[in-house]
Amino acid sequence: MNYTAPPNTFWILLFIGFFIAAFLTYNEMRRKFNALKDDFFFEPISSLTLRTGSVQLTVMFKAEPDRIVDKLWLDINGIPFTPSDWKPFKVSNQYTGHWMFDLADKVEKNATHTGKLIAKSNKKEYESREFDVYT
Repeated sequence: MNYTAPPNTFWILLFIGFFIAAFLTYNEMRRKFNALKDDFFFEPISSLTLRTGSVQLTVMFKAEPDRIVDKLWLDINGIPFTPSDWKPFKVSNQYTGHWMFDLADKVEKNATHTGKLIAKSNKKEYESREFDVYT
């Protein structure tokens, strides 16, 4: 059986192939761009250790778009510490807050520990960089 394709078949298939490639590339770039747009960053900017064994942390948050931070805790050697006066808050572009963490009798005194902050927002957990906590 011999079949001769119409003369425009090559150009039609080439156009369809370019259309599919352009569509897939556009969708992938759109997903990557939207992932970059969803930005959430936080970092402790100062800490103060009190004689009572509590640590006061000042934390700066940046978020684009606005979001609500549902939970925040300090992780020291796998032990989570929640702030003593915690309330969820909204981050509109930038937010700075102060929280007290009671570490008395839970970690070794007069020592330096490595800690990190963990925040939960939109059912996702985000971690800060590691930093030193003095007790």
